[in-house]
Amino acid sequence: MADARRRAQGATGATGAGATGAGTAGGIPPLPVLVGGPAAGAGAGPGSDSMPMQTFAFSAAPATTSGTHNASLYEYGNDGSGNGRSPYPYADGDGGGGNGDAYPYSYPSSAGVGIAVAVPPTITRRPTLFRKGATSVPSSAFNASASDGGLSRNNSTIGVSNDGLIPRRSNTLTRRGTLGRSGTLNRNATGMGAGAMSNMLAKPLDDSRPTPWVVFSWLTTCCFPSAILSSCGIKNRSSQQAWREKVALCWVSAVLCAMVIFFLIFFNNILCPANLLANTVDINVYGGVVVFGRMYNSLLATPPYNTLFEQTDALFSGIDASGSFEQAPISSCQLPIVSRFKFAGVKSSCAPDCINLDELITRHNFKPFETVKGNTGQNVSVQPDPAYEWGEVKRRSLIVIRQKVLNLAPYFDAFPDPVPGDIIDPLLRKAQAINDGTRILWQHPDVPAEAINCLTEKYYAGVLSQLPMSCIMSRLFTIVVSVVVISILLTRFFMALFFDWFIANRMIRDPSPADLAMNNHQGSPLSSVPRKGAVALRQDPNVPRPVPNPTDMYTVLFVTCYSEGEDALRTTIDSLASTDYDDSKKILIVVADGLVKGSGNDDTTPNLLIKMMDHDTTFGETPEAFSYVAIATGPKQHNMARVYSGSYEYKGRHVPMVLVVKCGTPVEADQPKPGNRGKRDSQLILMNFFSRVVLNDRMTPLDYDIFRKIHHLTGVTPDQFEIVLMVDADTRVAPDSLRFMINAMQNDSRIIGLCGETRIANKRSSWVTAIQVFEYFISHHLGKSFESVFGGVTCLPGCFCMYRIKTQKDGAVLPILANPDIIEQYSTNEVYTLHQKNLLLLGEDRFLSTLMLRTFPKRHMVFVPAAFCKTTVPDDFSTLVSQRRRWINSTIHNLMELVFVNNLCGIFCFSMQFIVFMDLIGTAVLPAALCAAYYLIYAAAAKTVYDNVTAYLNLSMLLVAIFLPMLLVIFTARRVHYILWMFVYLLALPVWQIILPLYAFWHFDDFSWGETRKVTGEGKSGGHHDDEVGLFDGSKIPFKRWDEYEREWRREVLSRQSSDYLPGKMDAHKTHGMDTSFSDNRSSAESAMTATAGYRPSFGYTTNYGDSHAYPHGHAMSTISDFSENMAPQSVGRGQDPYASRRG
Repeated sequence: MADARRRAQGATGATGAGATGAGTAGGIPPLPVLVGGPAAGAGAGPGSDSMPMQTFAFSAAPATTSGTHNASLYEYGNDGSGNGRSPYPYADGDGGGGNGDAYPYSYPSSAGVGIAVAVPPTITRRPTLFRKGATSVPSSAFNASASDGGLSRNNSTIGVSNDGLIPRRSNTLTRRGTLGRSGTLNRNATGMGAGAMSNMLAKPLDDSRPTPWVVFSWLTTCCFPSAILSSCGIKNRSSQQAWREKVALCWVSAVLCAMVIFFLIFFNNILCPANLLANTVDINVYGGVVVFGRMYNSLLATPPYNTLFEQTDALFSGIDASGSFEQAPISSCQLPIVSRFKFAGVKSSCAPDCINLDELITRHNFKPFETVKGNTGQNVSVQPDPAYEWGEVKRRSLIVIRQKVLNLAPYFDAFPDPVPGDIIDPLLRKAQAINDGTRILWQHPDVPAEAINCLTEKYYAGVLSQLPMSCIMSRLFTIVVSVVVISILLTRFFMALFFDWFIANRMIRDPSPADLAMNNHQGSPLSSVPRKGAVALRQDPNVPRPVPNPTDMYTVLFVTCYSEGEDALRTTIDSLASTDYDDSKKILIVVADGLVKGSGNDDTTPNLLIKMMDHDTTFGETPEAFSYVAIATGPKQHNMARVYSGSYEYKGRHVPMVLVVKCGTPVEADQPKPGNRGKRDSQLILMNFFSRVVLNDRMTPLDYDIFRKIHHLTGVTPDQFEIVLMVDADTRVAPDSLRFMINAMQNDSRIIGLCGETRIANKRSSWVTAIQVFEYFISHHLGKSFESVFGGVTCLPGCFCMYRIKTQKDGAVLPILANPDIIEQYSTNEVYTLHQKNLLLLGEDRFLSTLMLRTFPKRHMVFVPAAFCKTTVPDDFSTLVSQRRRWINSTIHNLMELVFVNNLCGIFCFSMQFIVFMDLIGTAVLPAALCAAYYLIYAAAAKTVYDNVTAYLNLSMLLVAIFLPMLLVIFTARRVHYILWMFVYLLALPVWQIILPLYAFWHFDDFSWGETRKVTGEGKSGGHHDDEVGLFDGSKIPFKRWDEYEREWRREVLSRQSSDYLPGKMDAHKTHGMDTSFSDNRSSAESAMTATAGYRPSFGYTTNYGDSHAYPHGHAMSTISDFSENMAPQSVGRGQDPYASRRG
């Protein structure tokens, strides 16, 4: 057959209008696949690739007419005018002088001008992906091979295990240090030597070396040995480790909560007690009289002593009347070492008219202060020591020695001039000048300590009204923390306003040609041979639909389903089909997660979806189930799915639709929920598919089946699709949301992911839904708006988000969502720590956002407020608790991942990393923060603790956090009625910040989805996350590249057709109801391809991503059995699938 192909290449065509090529091989009639078409000239014209990253120029004999053909990797077609030249990037030529349609694996032509050349692009690993050993693969690494009819690759980095079961990437996905958390989610089997284990995919994670966190969890639960846990029902090792980590996390949260309560309530009271200065009397108290350092209340004295001292000191409100009383002898001043100094012998100046202080106290009620009125009006017990502030000390010409205030006026009155020979006299005069004698007197070497004691006792006037250092430090610390927290809150508020006022509207404007050129977006043109898909041919031209825009990007509308009802499914798909976007540029891909029947449904979810779509029977009534590698453990890694293709009709508009039904292997047919592997597995079907298409990597049979059906429906091959919109099956998307989101993607090529606002459809269903309205609003318009300014939204909700599948950088294709690094970590199937399980089993949507930020920290993840959807939220409390348990736990663990990413936007306190850290701490201490807020509000109302500024700072910090969002409602959303929803939310704060977090923390080791999704007949279990017994047999799932699948299929089809080409029956031969005589007005090549398979892929594609992905040739099939033997078509008649017998 190979010899026949080499000979049947076509004869020389005529100049100007080349004749149809014809040839014979052993009496076999011309094979339609190799028939040439009309030629515009007798020469070969230049050919070029449609993607800007690589250009392939072809030339042969001098041409009278030159032609240019924009071709691509997956195309078998004409190359324009001139000789037949394959646009396939690795082999040119195979035609005669006519315009022959060359087979992609070229053979030397026996007639005309035929050449075979290899033109591989230079392949450089993208530095953005942080791969080790970036190399460029030269053209010499690729040699033509006649044995397989194509091109083989020497020194390929894609290997095959020794038994040929599974393809192996040698060190392709090893990333050390990039993630910031060594060993968190690394799959150590990748890059493993072929001899280590034949079945790479069955290799579990290596948990032989415990991490410091695991050791810490063991230490905190050392009093609970494994035997005790087993007796309590926690038997397996994984559950015990999860329980230990849960307890450790609860201890950490409890310690953080205790620290928050201690700081807000007890910190200042301990370091600076309220009664520290409350035992003194202010010098300016009304009616106060100071006598020898004690404050007396003259208002209580009997006349005339109640007014005796009113005019004694008119300058100051506090009166020092010590000079009117005779002072008793001071024992410390009688010591010989002290009595030699003049200050020790000063007598009272009032003699002999001094007032008897004891008589005044006992007979005239001249008593010291015992109580005073506090700041809040209550009586406070005090010691009768007057307290002076520094201003009073200076005004009254007093001095201070170690917090004690001294009145030296009697001494200076007695000795107005310096005293010769007295060493203390000049020191006292110097201290009087600066009002401070501590350093002058206390630290002087010639002044004995006894003299200081005498001085302070004899001239004592009160104490200095100054906070001690402990009070100063505590208040300073409180002020700093309060300022930082309030600054963060205000910054988030004002930056959210800035985003809403100045950035949000610019994001969604219609892109200009300059923007498209600047962002390297050139639309998604069809190949140079236009082809309408099967759905486009069915469109009614009289039905109004969105106006096509050539710059629109091909977009996947991806819906994941599980147990939703018919109404929810139809609402979601209707909303997507009705979006204001060209129907030819979008395709619905719906994945049904297993053969499950939702609670209250009449039929299984897949059957409900099949009834909704208009099924195209080109590939048969019931599609064949094909295999793929699922996200599970043990034998459940092998899963199978059926791919239904057709369209979804909405008001006369037909939108291409592909339904992937995970049906499971025959072994699990009798088990509950066959095929169910979880939402993450459904997402990875799409991500793996596009990764293998974009990188031309090996595909599973399921991937190839999806590939050909997408092309059949849309007329373009899947690598044309650049964007994917992910929605859940209970979401209703606004008609203009898709357009706004695509505009944002086109206006800024740095955006790799975005989300719109999620609103609640059932606001008034119950009190449970009512308390969620404002919570949804504030999480978007405050949290995500603020993060969008930095371009780092930490969570794109899985119910309504958009990702970029691929982009261009420096003329090269750069996979984004299809990035192998992201898929490698996201597809981890065996996890051992509680941290890993919370990341992968509960919060897959948030973890995908985390991976995107970690892998592309310099690109943007944003929020588009103009795009919105409505979803149905839980309306009963048990379902809400179950949902929020998963969300809170996944939030904590994802923030723990992001806090170690050092290259996020900003520095120090003005960085996303710091904001992430504050969010992490804030989430962990929610219960304590609210309890402290309630206590401080109660204390303010009771007027018990507000004696200093720190209490007001703490309360203001909490009130700003609670009530600031009210202003955001007014300034951003301009929905004043949301203020009412905010008060409902405030009333439910104990639910949000105490009940739900505490429940979630204690259920850190619960990885089930609980009450969120109910299935008929399902008991309480771990669902698809349960451990499976057994090993995964990778030999059941073949891996081949697209061209290998296509080559095998074409060989089989040609073999069957050649046996049917009997003399006289050529004209009557039909395939899929189409006449292969090519009497229609289409090109013969197009008719031939359509006739043989209903399939003619043609799309633009090249890449320089990596040497292990860029070229389709090389290794043979990666399965023990010959793929062609298992995949031979049974029939090519109408309504039957030519691939019906292809089994995984």
